[in-house]
Amino acid sequence: MREVAVAQQRAGVAKESLQKKAFDAIIDGSNVAYYGGTNPTLRNVALVAHRFSELGLSWVVIVDASLKHKLPQAELPSECVKTLIGENAILTERETLERAIRRRERVHEAPAKRAADEFILEYARKWNAVVISNDKFEEYVKRFPDVLERRVTFMILEGEVAFSPDPLEVLSRLRGTSAAEQWALAAISKERTVRCTQIADKGSGKRPRRFSDLPAANKT
Repeated sequence: MREVAVAQQRAGVAKESLQKKAFDAIIDGSNVAYYGGTNPTLRNVALVAHRFSELGLSWVVIVDASLKHKLPQAELPSECVKTLIGENAILTERETLERAIRRRERVHEAPAKRAADEFILEYARKWNAVVISNDKFEEYVKRFPDVLERRVTFMILEGEVAFSPDPLEVLSRLRGTSAAEQWALAAISKERTVRCTQIADKGSGKRPRRFSDLPAANKT
């Protein structure tokens, strides 16, 4: 009972934290983690999130409460850890997710025994954001009739992420801006992100590997 109460309290704080922000993209963390196989991995989530940062788009990940119990105890590449928690650390996949959830910044967990999908779609509508998922959300179409207009599907091949349709074009359509305006906004955001990253990495003496150099995960 105590664990349930703690989980509910944490979920409430996470929801309050989310309400204070607005993001361009909501990543369906559980769906992305299971891409390409039956065993989930945070590598997939980090790759997708990193690609959005490269595009200059803000993002947040929402996962099911059960995901952390299904992740492997294998060490997660430091590049992936940094993308999800914002710092260099040596952690397993499960440790990374647990720490990211506690920080309530880039990754949020849905309440126990509640599907993350409902919260993903709720915040997507609230922020007029795109949803990154290969889930068709068929059971939510009546409640969220615009879900298919927001959904952006993805593929991960040899560490490279591709989206369809183009998330910038979808955002442009949703927010009533021209494609050029959306690209300009993304470019400004990307420049700020690059500067912050350079400041954070200054003095480390190490050049991080490219995400495309990471070994592909969940190959079948």
